[in-house]
Amino acid sequence: MSMNDSLLLPEDVLVFPVSELASEVQTQATLDPDGFVVTRPNARETSTVVDQNGAALIESFREARTVVDAVIAFSGPRGLDPRKVLDEAFPLIHRLVAANFLVPADSAHAQRIAATLNPGNAVAGWTVEQTAHVVEDTEVYRMRDGAQRTAALKIARPGHEAGLREMLRHEAALLSHADGTAAPRLIEAGEHEGRPFLLLEWCEGVPVLSLSRRLEQEATPAAAARLLETCVAVLRAYAALHARGIVHGDVHPGNLLATETNDIRVLDFGRARLVGNPGPLGAPPRAGAPFYYDPQFAAAALAGRAPPAANPLAEQYCLAVLLRHLLVGRPYLDFGLERERMLRQIVEDRPVPFIRHGARPWPDVERVLGRALAKDPADRFAGVADFADALARAGRRDEPAPTTTRDAPTFMTDVLSRLSADGGLYQALRNGTELCSVNAGAAGIAYALYRIASIREDAALLALAELWITRAERNASDERAFYCEEFDLTPATVGQTSLFHTAVGLSCVEALIGVALADGARTAQATKRFLARTEGASIGLDLTLGRSGILLGCAALLAATPAEAGASDAHNAIVALGDRIDAELRQELAQLPPLGDAGPLNLGIAHGWGGVLFALLRWREARRLGGADAAIETYLRALAAQAEPAGNGLRWRWMTDQSDVKAYMPGWCNGSGGLVHLWTLAERSFGNDDYGALARRAALNAWEDASGASDLCCGTAGRCYAMLNLYRHSGDGIWLQRAHDLAGKAVASIGQGSLKRDSLYKGEVGVALLIADLERPELSCMPLFDMEP
Repeated sequence: MSMNDSLLLPEDVLVFPVSELASEVQTQATLDPDGFVVTRPNARETSTVVDQNGAALIESFREARTVVDAVIAFSGPRGLDPRKVLDEAFPLIHRLVAANFLVPADSAHAQRIAATLNPGNAVAGWTVEQTAHVVEDTEVYRMRDGAQRTAALKIARPGHEAGLREMLRHEAALLSHADGTAAPRLIEAGEHEGRPFLLLEWCEGVPVLSLSRRLEQEATPAAAARLLETCVAVLRAYAALHARGIVHGDVHPGNLLATETNDIRVLDFGRARLVGNPGPLGAPPRAGAPFYYDPQFAAAALAGRAPPAANPLAEQYCLAVLLRHLLVGRPYLDFGLERERMLRQIVEDRPVPFIRHGARPWPDVERVLGRALAKDPADRFAGVADFADALARAGRRDEPAPTTTRDAPTFMTDVLSRLSADGGLYQALRNGTELCSVNAGAAGIAYALYRIASIREDAALLALAELWITRAERNASDERAFYCEEFDLTPATVGQTSLFHTAVGLSCVEALIGVALADGARTAQATKRFLARTEGASIGLDLTLGRSGILLGCAALLAATPAEAGASDAHNAIVALGDRIDAELRQELAQLPPLGDAGPLNLGIAHGWGGVLFALLRWREARRLGGADAAIETYLRALAAQAEPAGNGLRWRWMTDQSDVKAYMPGWCNGSGGLVHLWTLAERSFGNDDYGALARRAALNAWEDASGASDLCCGTAGRCYAMLNLYRHSGDGIWLQRAHDLAGKAVASIGQGSLKRDSLYKGEVGVALLIADLERPELSCMPLFDMEP
């Protein structure tokens, strides 16, 4: 590329704000919410993300101009030095030129990527019937001849003739060798008006990804079994190709057709090779869709080396990536959009368990896929045929999820009956003497009803949640709604702005219920009350009583707020409040002596270091802030250093200066159960396996230590949520089984001495919510603490 070349941004290249992407995509890719996406439909290159200035510079190429002219035009109105702008912008421009997003103004690449043949056009004695598929270098059409036979025409697009001529010749030779094995038969190869083409057998079927989406939407055990059969059929097709010595070399769902009877056809053999005896065909250069690269290919691309030739073990990995996408509906990693980050994830990151992507857990199938996705080829199956056999066996071993206890349904019925609009508990709210907080009162009940309604998709329960939160809000100005000397709940003990004990939490829950009801006005009003009630926030740092709890509320509201609310005053105020508290917490932590060198310090979630760090990480997650965070990781390492072995697990003291046996507990508030949530969030945030190991050993302690009460805050139910959190994080079914075991114990014992029977964190309401979460463990979350799925 010369500085004097006139470049153009083709009209079909799109440049738009990251905020216009679906919120799920923004979260998965941890994108800068202020960035801009640059993409080209039907292009082979992946999208890229640029900042606001980069987007403005790129848009200036909508009219053909040189790089120098564009930089001068961009720099002048902004008062910038053009030479410095050119130095900083050149890598971006070079990248966009390489991706054919910026192209020479007089080249064929400047044209919109669209079909160039029309129905009725003739090619090699066949007539175009309809367009089947178009990408930037190739077009595919359905053809028909005078005998009413059908065929597929694959032809180079104008401007790509030279690059495609050798590739199509190579593909024709490979298809002749395949002789119809899992592939279309070759009818003819030639040229039409200087454009090389292949005429191939027309294969019936639908793209395999379309078939899998339809089966997923059915959401029945029969549909899941049918989808797994399709996955096995895909592997059998590739195993047949490998048996003929053919490695396809370009695995992705666009190259697979499937029929209802699982007849699989593999398409596009331009990158295929013969193993062992390539002969005159040779080994074509590696290419393909980056999402489906194997680790060795990705590592070579990162290092700027030529990748190794395609081989059966590499193809096995790519097939496992494909099947995981078919089964779950999402890629096996939470990919970023930037190519370098994506490649590094392929080399380093472990597959995300099904449950973390909202899919039904399938442990046997996940274990089989995990072996095929081993980073070291030597750890994979010996061949794709073995992979297919193992996957077929795994499907037959699928077992139903365990049940908690025979008493759980009765327990749930009893609790919901007491919470009904006709029940005495709801009626007691009329006299203004009942607590209305999240921890021990009506706001916690409303939250539990809202979550159970979401899990069960029960509109009546959601309406009941609305009744409870409405009544609680009516009582919010009465001091008796949040303070009660009997339970040691006073302004002196819980303050004025606790998320769990005051009207701040009530407003947060009302806003969440407003989102569930799709009631924008209610959500906005509740959010404004939340903001007003946090003014003069407690000076404390901790999560249950102080500013870390408010930050947690900000994270919950930001995560739940619909994307279109991004421009609203309330939304912006939540971001501003959260960012301010985040900065304050970090500043105060930095002023404290190093953990371990100071005096008595609480280490737990409810009132200590664990809770502050958890809130900071939750805010990062809600703000979709990716990348490193040296300060938080320093504190995490310091907290990890305070761990002590206990049995098979690890435990942390409540206070650093305690030395007796009562210094430890397995519960959520001050013990290992709560820290499980911190360590899984840390691993999710930073991708460090060490945090995952800490989570597992903390969970082992929470499982093995049976001391404590039965409630969410301090007891068995809170330990159960630790098991569920690790299950959602790891996909390991042993933690789900342990959650069911603990839930059975919680149901049996919660009525024996609970601090407040009808409360979320201290009584039976929390255990009822736990039972509902166990019905759909992929949707489970510790109440008003973890990110809601």
